[in-house]
Amino acid sequence: MNPSSRGIFLLVLLLLFIGHSTWAECRYVYVKRVVDGDTFVFSKNTRVRLLGVDTPESVAGSRPVQWYGKRSYWWLAEKIQGKRVCLKRDPNKQIDKDHYGRLLRYVWVDGLFINREIIRQGLGRLYHREPFKYLYEFRFLEFEAIRHGKGLWNLREQMKWKEKIIRNLKLLAQCSDLEGIICPWQARGYIGQRKTVRMFVHKTHDAGKRFLLNSEVDYRAWDNLTVVVLKGRRSALELDRYLWGKTIEVTGTITEYKGRPEIVIKSADSIKIIN
Repeated sequence: MNPSSRGIFLLVLLLLFIGHSTWAECRYVYVKRVVDGDTFVFSKNTRVRLLGVDTPESVAGSRPVQWYGKRSYWWLAEKIQGKRVCLKRDPNKQIDKDHYGRLLRYVWVDGLFINREIIRQGLGRLYHREPFKYLYEFRFLEFEAIRHGKGLWNLREQMKWKEKIIRNLKLLAQCSDLEGIICPWQARGYIGQRKTVRMFVHKTHDAGKRFLLNSEVDYRAWDNLTVVVLKGRRSALELDRYLWGKTIEVTGTITEYKGRPEIVIKSADSIKIIN
């Protein structure tokens, strides 16, 4: 190799090394709150969207929770909420933020590559608009998850989930025939009265010291009833796993908040789970 060729070769190696070293650097942050299966918040409400993955819907106000949406959210919350994580940007510098202004990043915690694991376990789908570093690896892992029926790709479990929802809605439909129990859509007619209400928990929301259970997919619906649970020592994750997707009976005084009925209870222990 002549001196000029050797110089060019060494320069290329140096540039590759510098590029790799720069990309390999972590930005460490503490996760304040997990929003859903592919989004979390750190610092002053800075949002991060996991790059290369898309998990089923679990929080959108006007849409129902999708199959495996809650499981993906619970998994991510258990892995990273309240923990110090490593964020890395893709080497493709065109990939930085999505159209909502969320940072698009790869995430590691305790040596676990979160984005990769979501695809591998079938907790989410491959999602991309531009080529990214792990595109082909993620595509292969998704094919394998589909082939083995992992997570959201398990169609048999999905059918069982749908059947369970139908059973719960049938239980809810009986509310008007039960003595001393009212339906959630009747609650606004009993403001100021103490009543027992049977409802299906369509949506939940972590509101700091309070945890909200909503009887409708969209909490803004005219017939929605919100049950406000004071969290106490229980975490939002614990309450969500315990109460979401269940048919429950709650006894309390129906009050009005911003034109909508609600019941405030001190503890989830007073909630009766029907199914």
